[in-house]
Amino acid sequence: MNSPQRGNPLKCSVIGAGIIALLTLSSCVQETPAAADGPPAAVVFDDLIGMAADAVSATGTSGWTYENGTIWAPDEPVIAFSPEPCGRTADGTEQRFMEFGLIGPPAPVGPGEAREQMRAYLQDHGYELTRSMDPPAGNEPKNTYIVTGRRADGAFIDYGANDAEQLLTLRSQCSAHPSLQDEVSAQTD
Repeated sequence: MNSPQRGNPLKCSVIGAGIIALLTLSSCVQETPAAADGPPAAVVFDDLIGMAADAVSATGTSGWTYENGTIWAPDEPVIAFSPEPCGRTADGTEQRFMEFGLIGPPAPVGPGEAREQMRAYLQDHGYELTRSMDPPAGNEPKNTYIVTGRRADGAFIDYGANDAEQLLTLRSQCSAHPSLQDEVSAQTD
């Protein structure tokens, strides 16, 4: 993905709330070799935005928004992160990650089939499937079908679909690079 155009960032807390909290997973625990800090913030940011753009594209739908209703435009991401801790490297250096959620329109197919399509996308793109859940009985009207995939670097996509909407929670890999100690946005070098 090309570097995103720089716009005015929208503050984002990495701890999901509301609907997206349903999709939250356990913390990142990947260890980084002591000799490497990991990728800098701008690289992690661009990778996360690209991962989100690819996942949204895989749904075959448009009209996705951030959790606050702002329109999602991957070429002009208007989001800023305060990276959160996610473990330490072998030498004790703190690692950090970025996470955000997107809300999309109902899938053009049923929610169960949409989840299966996302499962196939994740598998085809090298994600290890870590969770797949059918909704519990009596959970109407939002019977959400969920699938989660994790990359080898620890980044993950959590996808949910129900009759009313599609949900994505996207989490970056962990990195101990010092640039993740500050706010990260499309303007970050």
